[in-house]
Amino acid sequence: MRAMNLDDSKAFEALLSDTFAQTLHVAFTRLPVSLVCLTACERTQYETLSEVRRPSWCLGRAALHELLPRIGRSGDSSLLSFPDNALSLTHTNERAVAVGSPTPLLGLGIDLEDDRLISAKALRFYLSEIDQTFMRTESDPLRFWTIKEALFKADAENQTQSLTAYEILSDDGHAGQAICRKRSRQWSYRSYRHSQGFVSIALRSI
Repeated sequence: MRAMNLDDSKAFEALLSDTFAQTLHVAFTRLPVSLVCLTACERTQYETLSEVRRPSWCLGRAALHELLPRIGRSGDSSLLSFPDNALSLTHTNERAVAVGSPTPLLGLGIDLEDDRLISAKALRFYLSEIDQTFMRTESDPLRFWTIKEALFKADAENQTQSLTAYEILSDDGHAGQAICRKRSRQWSYRSYRHSQGFVSIALRSI
């Protein structure tokens, strides 16, 4: 799997729009939002966070501030409530990516993770036995983690669901289909290798 250059958000945006046959906009950043750019309500949210959470939250706000006007939304991220059917956000300690659509969707999710080892014991917490039959490489546990997180975020009614509720139907090592059997819902997803890990995007189709 060729590594995706997330810094080239325009290319990533074009690739996603082509893959899902849906206009999707992407904002990627390595720089946190300046506190002077926060609205009063955003600043209130910031003040409630612990010192540990503030840096990644500021990265996420920077990505959202860039993306929201491009999809016709208010630039005040404090008005948002996740999960959002047409908007999703993910971040690590060093970067953030937001993806959104200017038109209504049934569900959209993204997850970004840096490389790390996932123990065999941890697999049962997010992969069913059927899911595990699709694993082919040593890096697949992390790739499937990003897939499951993206699926979870792309479900507006995920509050009572665990990651194992989303089951892989097909996977070719890059893309596939997944379902939630409990509620007869289905998603398409696509995974990309980036320089330090994986990023996956899920779009609900049914």
